Amino acid sequence: SVKVKIAAASSRPACERAVDRAYRLLPLTHTCLKESLVLLRMLRGRGVASRLCLGVRKDGDRFAAHAWIEQDGTPLEWIDESYAPLPIPHP
Repeated sequence: SVKVKIAAASSRPACERAVDRAYRLLPLTHTCLKESLVLLRMLRGRGVASRLCLGVRKDGDRFAAHAWIEQDGTPLEWIDESYAPLPIPHP
């Protein structure tokens, strides 16, 4: 519905700002997975449909991974295209 879309549009930036503030104020180690899980919970708690995405890549001899949130199939941040998305079952 239009009401849900308006609420979702106004909630997402507020949630992103809250997560950023929390990392500045609290003595937490910043990781993309922690940030994504907190943002996912905040968005879903406000009725914003979103999903957790995980991607992997080979970085020389090392394995690298990244977590991010998508809304309507669009990442909420710039994502390096070299990460191969992992299939995650969603309810």
